[in-house]
Amino acid sequence: MVDAFVYMYVLGAGASLGVATVVYLAWKVIQRSVKKKKGDKLSGLIK
Repeated sequence: MVDAFVYMYVLGAGASLGVATVVYLAWKVIQRSVKKKKGDKLSGLIK
């Protein structure tokens, strides 16, 4: 029974880490593309 809890915890932590990594990379790509298109005005608003 304990093994199931540990497994679910590890699975949940791994999923959270994966989602966080994807969101972080997507955010970096969006910031980069925004800077190229609009300059510093829009990135100033986002920050």
